[in-house]
Amino acid sequence: MLGINGLGGLLATKAAMERHDIKVGLRFTGEPAEKVRGTKPIHAAQGYYDGLASMV
Repeated sequence: MLGINGLGGLLATKAAMERHDIKVGLRFTGEPAEKVRGTKPIHAAQGYYDGLASMV
């Protein structure tokens, strides 16, 4: 359920950005072990978050 809600938020953000001609990139991500921070260090070490300005 959280993943679907996150996707809905991303799509709404994309629609608003297109409507207002805002040119930035969006990246949708999910972390299977988010509560224990099990995958974020692995993704960070592999450069997955490089160039990322913010994450919500």
